[in-house]
Order: sequence, then C-alpha cells, then structure tokens
Amino acid sequence: MQRTVCVLLSLLFASGCGKLPGAETGAGNFLGAGVAGPETSLSGYIAISESTNRTVMLFDGSMGFVRYLYQGPSGVAAEIPLGINLYDASNIMVLIDGNDRVIKNSLMAPTGLGTVLVTDVTNLVTATRGSVARLSGGDILIVEGGTNFVERFTSTGVRQTTGWPLASLTAPGGIDAINVGGAAGGFVHCAITSDQVRSHSSTGATLFTAVTVAAHDFIDCVAHTDGRIAVALNGATDRVRIYADHTFASFCDYSSAILLVNPLALDFKPNGNVLVWDGTNRHLLEINSACTLVATYSNAYVSPVAVTDIMVIP
Repeated sequence: MQRTVCVLLSLLFASGCGKLPGAETGAGNFLGAGVAGPETSLSGYIAISESTNRTVMLFDGSMGFVRYLYQGPSGVAAEIPLGINLYDASNIMVLIDGNDRVIKNSLMAPTGLGTVLVTDVTNLVTATRGSVARLSGGDILIVEGGTNFVERFTSTGVRQTTGWPLASLTAPGGIDAINVGGAAGGFVHCAITSDQVRSHSSTGATLFTAVTVAAHDFIDCVAHTDGRIAVALNGATDRVRIYADHTFASFCDYSSAILLVNPLALDFKPNGNVLVWDGTNRHLLEINSACTLVATYSNAYVSPVAVTDIMVIP
C-alpha cells in the first residue's frame, strides 16, 4: 500500500519517491520540478513549442524545465502554437494556428494566453507550418504555410500592403531576422519543397540564394548575431549546415545517421553553437561552429510530444 501511494505521489508531483524517467542527471527535470528562481538572466534558456499538448515551454541551458510560456485554451484542440521568436528582451512571440494570430508573452511572468499582437482572419492561413520573426526595425514577419506568402505587420499589428505580402518559396520553412553584415535589417528565409534558403533585404528583395539537391528540404533557418546562417536539412542525408554569412559562399556540415535522422528546428546559442531538434530521437543536439557534436539533451516533458519550433534566448 505504501509503495502504491508513493508511486501515485511521484506521478503527481515528481518528488519524494525517487526519480522518474527523464529526471536523471543530464536529462532535465520532470513535471513540476522546475529550476530554483527567480532567475537573474535567461540567456541560453531554451523555448520549445509543441502541438501535442499545445504549449510553449521554457527550459534552462541543460534542459531542466522552468515554466510554461503559453498554454492553449482548454478544449480548443485546433489552437496550435507553431513558430516562436523573440519580440524583445523580455517577451516571446508565438504564432498560433487555428484562430490565426501572433501573441506576445512575458518570459519571466507569462499569463496563460498572452496578449494579441497580430490578428487577421483573412490573411493569416498558417496551416501545418508557420514561422515568425521580428525585423530590427520593429516589423513582424509571418511565414504562411497555407498560402506560400510572407506577410508583414507593424509592431502594433497593422498589415503592410505596399510590396507585401511577399511571394515566398514553395512550402515555406523558417524565417529569422539578420541584424549584421550586408543583409542587416533584412532576413533569412527557407523552404521545404523549393529546397532553397535565401537572404533578403529589409524590403524583401532577394540578395543571395543557396540550393541543395532534391529531397533535402531546408526545413528551418536562423541567423546569429555574428552574421552566420544555420539551416536544418531534412532529407536523404539529414544534416545541419552552418554558412559563414548571408552570401552562403562557404559552409560546414554536421550529419549523423544515428543521432540526427529527422531535424525539424534549430537555433543559435549565445556562445555561437547551434541547437537542433531531432523529431525521431526527440532530443537536442549541440553543434559547434566547426560542425562538431558537443552534447545531446533531452527531457521527459518533450519526449512524448511533437515539437514545432525551438528558440534560444540570446
């Protein structure tokens, strides 16, 4: 009887009766354990959106669970958090599919549903994949998986119609702002069916394009503060590719037939390394600037769910 009660308490509170799967050293903490706070800095912390329970979760740099940043409304199964990105130093943006919108929520003290930044029932058709970014000038870009468009809104949610929406690549993947170098003020954008990644100016003009062989989808792409571009290539040879800059002229690759078999989302850490989520192994891989594996991370919170995006806080 005592053992049965102990097991039940462990499942409810993840404490007091030994460690549950996922709570062992190096694998993060299980439900409710969290990280002692308050935190003085979230630099290097990792936000992960997922579609199974419709949440965005925050983890520390070792994948210990910290808090929820978004929880979908109860009983509304169609409300799915897709792309995530920073709004500013204190807030995250979340692109929601269903009642299509972008919400803002605090990283330190989030509310359940956040506050709405952008809502447009006519022009937001995010479908099964969508991404969001904020340009250095303040405008918000939204990649439309349902229409193959990039929509542009002001920080107060006003849709831009002069020169926008931008006809994107087919089956668009990721999008991220570029803040340094020859594309400063612009963005990087990639696509799954088109098998391309492009750098763009702030007006949306294409600057440079990189292509890969068919069936190697550019499923996600991000920019670092030093100008490098990282992409996740999902295909016959799954890999992470790190370009030296927005011209895509030189790069290195990381691949592993065991550890990286289904890359879905990635982002740069503050130290310049790349974190990539593998949707089959359900873990994060950390890869350095020379495209060498540094570590892997997992957590029981994300092992049973479908991750839609990741974001590392600078």
